[in-house]
This record gives sequence, C-alpha cells and structure tokens, in this order.
Amino acid sequence: MSLKKTRLFLRRLTFGSLPITDYLAIGVPSNLDSRAQWQIGSERLEVRSAFVMYDPPLVAIDLEDKPLPIDLRSTSSRLTFSDDGQQEVLGTMKLPADTEIELNQGSFLVYRIADSELILGSLQNRLINNILFRRLKKNHHNFLSHFNPTVYRIISNFFLHPRQVRLLTLQGENGSLLQFPLDLFMRTSEQAFFGLRKTNEAVAQLKIGTRLCLSDVASDYRGIIYRLGKFGGNEEDAPDWVASEEFGLSLPSIFNHYLELEIVETFPFDHQNLFQARILNEVSAENARLALAHIQRLRYSRCPPSYEHELL
Repeated sequence: MSLKKTRLFLRRLTFGSLPITDYLAIGVPSNLDSRAQWQIGSERLEVRSAFVMYDPPLVAIDLEDKPLPIDLRSTSSRLTFSDDGQQEVLGTMKLPADTEIELNQGSFLVYRIADSELILGSLQNRLINNILFRRLKKNHHNFLSHFNPTVYRIISNFFLHPRQVRLLTLQGENGSLLQFPLDLFMRTSEQAFFGLRKTNEAVAQLKIGTRLCLSDVASDYRGIIYRLGKFGGNEEDAPDWVASEEFGLSLPSIFNHYLELEIVETFPFDHQNLFQARILNEVSAENARLALAHIQRLRYSRCPPSYEHELL
C-alpha cells in the first residue's frame, strides 16, 4: 500500500467513513483443515485445532485418536498458528492447565483461552490494529458479554485461518424450516462440534436426538447465505432446493458439501452452548467450488494464504 493510500485509509478509518470490518470474506477450498503447533511441557505436537465458541472463548484440539501422555496433563500450554506451507508465525494463544471438556479418551480436548498474541509485523499494521480496536470497542460486539484488549486479541486470532461459514438447517417445532449461518465448527471422523449463542431461536430446539444438516456453500452465493440466515428459508432466496439424503431436510442446491447430524450432547455456558453431534451421513457435490469463509484483515494483508483462494 502506498503512503498516499495508507493516509487515505487511516483518515477514513479514524473518522468513521470506512465500514468497520475486522475480517474479509474470501473463497477457500471446501473443508479446509486448520492445524497448529501445540507446545505443552517439553513436547511440541502438530495438531488439528478450531475455535468452537466466542463467549467464553474456547478452542478445540484434536489429537486424531492419539491419547495425550498422562505426564503432560495439568500443564499450561501454547498454540502457535502459521500459514499452511509457510514458516511465518501469525499468532499464539496461551491455554490454562485445566481443560473445559475432554472426550474420546483424552484425544479431543477443549480449552478456555487465557490470552493471545497477534504477530502484526509492520508499524502500519499495528497502528491500523489499534484504530480498529477503538472503533470495535465503541460499537460494542453484540455477541460478547464484555470487550477489552485481551478479548480483541483472542477474537482476532480466531480468524488467522479462514473460518468457513456453514448453513445450519433443521425442522422447527411448528414445522417451519430454520436456517442460519455459523462459523464455530470442528469435526472429527465421526463427530462434529459447533457453538451457538443462546439468543439464537434454534438453540431451545437443539436437544439430544435432534437431527440437522450443516452445509457449506460456494462463495459466490454468500448473499444468499446471509439472507437465509436473516429471514429463514425463503424459497425465493435460493436458485433451487433439494432434500437431504437421510433426513429429507430442504437444502439450497448450491451446496459444496453437507453433513447430516444427530445431537448427542450439549455443553451449556453462560452466553453460548457447545453442541456435540454424531455424523450420520456425508455428501459432496460433484463440482465443488470455493467455499465462503472469513479471514482477519491484517493477517491477509501481511500474509495472504498460500493455497488457492479468492478475495470477495
């Protein structure tokens, strides 16, 4: 970015004429995996990781059925994120000694994030970051119970890797179709985990045994996904509808991939719930396109992803 463009950008950002978005919408390969380096004690492990709740901020670590050695338990640790295929560190997260949730004989762990660090690089990025924080604090995030520099660093780290947007679909108690987007998700080979705010009208209907679909949609249809999430399953919003294979739930035909799930456990927290579901069926489209995702703005400007992607 040239000096002239930087000054213009900072002026618009400071005085409020620039829309406040701390993330960018991009298209990424469907079901993109997120990995991190986990430093725990003297051990350093490569793990699958994903964020599954904003408030409180929770991160899940999947050891892929490899149990954690017993002598490493009750030890504070750190997750380090870097771009796939590159060595440049983008951010780190501090994790406490105790887990919030432990499943699959200790191979799937959920931690409450203690603190976080953004590796911003240039003075320009740090300055923009400070202005973004002040603007975001003034506007008040409506999905967080509180907002401070620690929370901002943690939430920014949530988007260091693209967070893929998925469409949740279920049948309401009155027979209506409930659909809305979510980006707090992680899966293993047999299970899926996702977080939702308690203010979401569907949360009360998500009980053990509830069946639902989670689908990802091509990035060029992102407007449809947001409209479906806001207005709830209007047939005019999607070009065509299809029935899911096992449950017969109506899905927009523009999906890349979908999972049919059954809720097996609910983990309630103060402001959000975490849901665990069993994967009963999985379907992929023949001609999958890039899927909709969100990525941290400064992370993208400093280090665009090395894999195929499209800035929207």
